[in-house]
Amino acid sequence: MGTATRRPAPAPDRIGHGLVDMRGRVALYGGILRAGPRPGGGFRVSASIPVKQVGAVSA
Repeated sequence: MGTATRRPAPAPDRIGHGLVDMRGRVALYGGILRAGPRPGGGFRVSASIPVKQVGAVSA
C-alpha cells in the first residue's frame, strides 16, 4: 500500500484558488511563480518580481 500525503482540509469560508491566484497576481507585475515538491519532502513556493530602484532616473 502507498504512503498517503496528509493535507489540511480547506476552510469552508475560504475564497480563492491558491497557487492559480498567486501565479496570476505575480504575473500582473511581470514576475514568475515557481511551486513544487522539495526533494527531501515538503513544498516550496517562490516568486520573482522585478522592481525598479527607488529614485532611479530614466535616461
